Amino acid sequence: MRLMPRTLCRWAFLVVLGLVLASCASGPESPRWVRGKAPKDFPEAQYIWGAGSGAKAEAAAAAAILEIARKTSGESEGAQIERTWVDEKDKLHWALAVLDRTAQLERLAGELAAVDTQLVETLATRDQEALPSKAFVVILRAIELASARDALATRIGHLGGTPTPSDPARARASLEEQLASLKHAVTIDVEAWEMDSKTGMIGDPLNEVRTALAQQVLEHGFRIGTNDDWSPSSAWLLIRARVGIDPLDLGTSDRFVAVKWSAAVEILDRTGEGEVLAILTKEGRATHLNEHEASREAREQAESFLAKALTDWLDERTMPRS
Repeated sequence: MRLMPRTLCRWAFLVVLGLVLASCASGPESPRWVRGKAPKDFPEAQYIWGAGSGAKAEAAAAAAILEIARKTSGESEGAQIERTWVDEKDKLHWALAVLDRTAQLERLAGELAAVDTQLVETLATRDQEALPSKAFVVILRAIELASARDALATRIGHLGGTPTPSDPARARASLEEQLASLKHAVTIDVEAWEMDSKTGMIGDPLNEVRTALAQQVLEHGFRIGTNDDWSPSSAWLLIRARVGIDPLDLGTSDRFVAVKWSAAVEILDRTGEGEVLAILTKEGRATHLNEHEASREAREQAESFLAKALTDWLDERTMPRS
């Protein structure tokens, strides 16, 4: 059937109107990065990008940066939100995060070079230290630097870079071997005393407490000094422990005897000028029907705290960290 001119015009108008309405309904075209395609203004040879969405702009930004971290095994430092877009139809926010890989690799390479310089300078002092205790401290510092270097090298690898090679003599495994060979030659002095909790004055020696602390030192691979006074020594550390026991008044109606205990371990560095490295303290109480038993339990609790506190400190200070 042949259309009349007026009918033809009406048909054409309806077609155009339908196209316009369809265009308005769909809204503006989403950016290519929303559709999973790389943004043209951030070439992948230099940049790492990530797109994220969320009900709010903040959630979209967080998701975009998280996407960069996923692509780089956790490397999102320096990432910036460069683009945002809102899907009005679905009420969804979108964000584009971008990490300048080239610039970040340059920063990490600079940090690695600085660590290498510090490592060389630290190890240069190793052979100048006659005392094993001082050499031990140098190697501990070198291990920390070597660990930092390893971490930087790993981060560079995550970004697709190639870190500068490491000198085998400065590698962590080599340094840990040197540390192990020094440990048995390093001495630590241990002292333990009763303490008047009211005056803070020290009283009689506590041989059982000293023995417990000395055992921890030996288990960590060090030697125990034979110093029994406050005089100077060639030991690396001086550990002073104090324990105080005080009766508590629970009132006449209470059948139990209670005592309060306080314990402190002070750790001094003897490789320098007697610097106090740590003072670890704790208080508690013990109760028993018998006063003697209450005091015994209080002393055991104090001794247990001191041994654990020293163990944790030695682990943190003298064990190589991964």
